[in-house]
Amino acid sequence: MKYPIVSSSDGREALTRYREGNSPELSVSWTGDGENMSLASERAIAAKILSVWQASQGKRTNKTKQREDFEISACRPFRDYINSLPVEVMMDPGYWTYLSLEYFLDVITWRHPGNSDFGNFGVIPPRLHESLLGRLYLRADLVQGTNLVEIEGQDLWRSHILRVKIGNSPAMTSAFLNSVNELGLELQVFRDLAKRITALRSNVCYEVIDSKEASLIVDFEVPKSLEAVRIKESLKIEKATKDRNTNSTRKSKAT
Repeated sequence: MKYPIVSSSDGREALTRYREGNSPELSVSWTGDGENMSLASERAIAAKILSVWQASQGKRTNKTKQREDFEISACRPFRDYINSLPVEVMMDPGYWTYLSLEYFLDVITWRHPGNSDFGNFGVIPPRLHESLLGRLYLRADLVQGTNLVEIEGQDLWRSHILRVKIGNSPAMTSAFLNSVNELGLELQVFRDLAKRITALRSNVCYEVIDSKEASLIVDFEVPKSLEAVRIKESLKIEKATKDRNTNSTRKSKAT
């Protein structure tokens, strides 16, 4: 089967033209053997995602919340579409670049306004997992489409799952997110927890462990993170108290 692709270099050129206010003039080519792939299903998912995009803008006035709503609502149908594709199509970076620029250029620009990183637009193959479409797919696929996709927080998903080794394992991703959600872990705690789990990756192959084993690892590390953050906050308070006392002493001497 032949399918459409856009090379990373052509994609970057098209994106540059678009940002300069010109038509992207996307250079699409077809690769593979046999008959051309039907574009009906990709047009359908594009219409679905655009509908979700429009709906998200009417729900809340806060733009950050709008973007969270969009990613939560869009990730599951997009994941289902990608998983319906032949393996050679879904694994080809050129197809992701094509999808990003052919159908979702305005959406990605809305999600990442201004002169945001080109990586968001799927034109840098080694960083497809950080592109908007890549993140939508992985957000739903790593947790098998469960309600864990609804946990909000761009920093949580992008920095502490997709950019690190946690995101290589559906079992570890789900265990980590379950812990964050059920225990209500605050930012500093789940940041510390993510670092600990990532560090353990040198001794544990997360790709082969099951959900029970992943949960045991996370449960073992959570108290360490809680204690580390508690100590860190205590030291901050202690330092602030000492600084205030020192300043008070200096003022007293000055008078």
